[in-house]
Amino acid sequence: MDGEAGRSRPGVCLCIAWLGAVIGCSSEKNPSLEKLADVVPCDAAGPSGFLLHTDEPSLKRWAQARQAMFSTAVDFDQYLVLIADFGELPNPAWTIELRAPAAVVVDDIARVSIGLVAPPAGRRVIQKVSHPCAVYRVARGGFSQLELVDGDQSLARFAID
Repeated sequence: MDGEAGRSRPGVCLCIAWLGAVIGCSSEKNPSLEKLADVVPCDAAGPSGFLLHTDEPSLKRWAQARQAMFSTAVDFDQYLVLIADFGELPNPAWTIELRAPAAVVVDDIARVSIGLVAPPAGRRVIQKVSHPCAVYRVARGGFSQLELVDGDQSLARFAID
């Protein structure tokens, strides 16, 4: 099955991968998150919106369509892959970050807090449209739904099979 897509506002896409440091939660019930990669451009092919990959073939197709350079070898029995793209931005200095707490399970829903960070004021940046994308690995278990939030705003919600 291809990655499930949810869309709650135009030009926003969520993606997950694995590479960086683990950003975990102190409670055993809260899922750990690990950043796998930053992918530019995220919009090179395929649907826009938030994506949750639940199997390796769909993640590989997504990564190959974007010529993304990261390992897609994920144990999907233990992990899900989440992809985040906040759409077209005026320059490549914008970044995507996990907010604290990064993941919390409430009422059987894992809430992953993510946001877009503008370049520092006064920073000189090249004016070139970009579509930054972040890929995260999320540990399975302890929840039946995953919701992406930015502050109080729900970005997307996925049922976990």
